Amino acid sequence: MKRTVESHFNIDWKNLIIMKSKKEVKLSIDTGTKRTPVRDDKNKRVITIPLNVKDLSNLENRIMLQEYKIQNQENLIQSKDDQIKLLESQLKEYESLQHDTLVKLPIKKDQSPSSKDDPVEALSTHPADEPKLSTTKLREKKLRLYNKKTQ
Repeated sequence: MKRTVESHFNIDWKNLIIMKSKKEVKLSIDTGTKRTPVRDDKNKRVITIPLNVKDLSNLENRIMLQEYKIQNQENLIQSKDDQIKLLESQLKEYESLQHDTLVKLPIKKDQSPSSKDDPVEALSTHPADEPKLSTTKLREKKLRLYNKKTQ
């Protein structure tokens, strides 16, 4: 059965217009939305079967499976945490070894005795540090070192 419905306040969102409109509406009951009919050989409807059936018979097994998955995730997280701690300790050892090797650099024979006593000054005269200085500062530094050696 179709009926005409009149709306006094209808909005056209594309054009942003408020207007009055008429629509034809089908009035009926929608049957069979949750069940499908089962028919026999003569095409007679025998029974109906529900469309969505939630099987709760294995609920205990599903809960156990979820708990097992959660436990595996926790174990995986714990193993990753252990790996991170191990890598952090290895990094600390590596950094301490690097620091020790930097402080215990061999001192050249032609350096002054004051630079032998002060490891910071011995490190500052290391050739790896020289390119970082500008050319004028480098010349001044070499001149100071030369003056110390000649004294």
